[in-house]
Amino acid sequence: MPIYDAIGQFYTCSRLPDVRIVDSLVQLLALHPGSVIADIGAGTGSYSRMLAERGFNLYAVEPSAVMRCQSLATPHPQVQWLNNYAEAIHLPDDAVDAVICLLAIHHFFDLKKAFCEMNRIAKRKLLFLLLTRSQVKNSGCMIISLVFESMTNKSFHL
Repeated sequence: MPIYDAIGQFYTCSRLPDVRIVDSLVQLLALHPGSVIADIGAGTGSYSRMLAERGFNLYAVEPSAVMRCQSLATPHPQVQWLNNYAEAIHLPDDAVDAVICLLAIHHFFDLKKAFCEMNRIAKRKLLFLLLTRSQVKNSGCMIISLVFESMTNKSFHL
């Protein structure tokens, strides 16, 4: 993750979480407090922290030491950090109630492997992915595209 080891040093100052995204996640996932969520490509963990503050337990999966260290400076007791890539998550099968991935898939080396790993660790076989942020022409506003994909078995085909 060399790019984030270089550019990620000040992410906690420049990349602030959006409470509207967290509200949407909580509503759409419909999980009870105490549920376990894996945040894949967690970065500095700002979204993991916000979800933990709402009573969820998080696995924040992030391969960049620079990104992880920014959150570990003020750790949250309900956020456990994993130094893993999305393509090789060191959790057992069916380990989490839900998987989220916020603005990170463009950094994955192998999308098929990453999605298979996310599916493998999720109990509900449900992935909620925040895929992209793109500028709307002439508006100056950022839009967020959401994909809500339900999976019925262990296999996933791209």
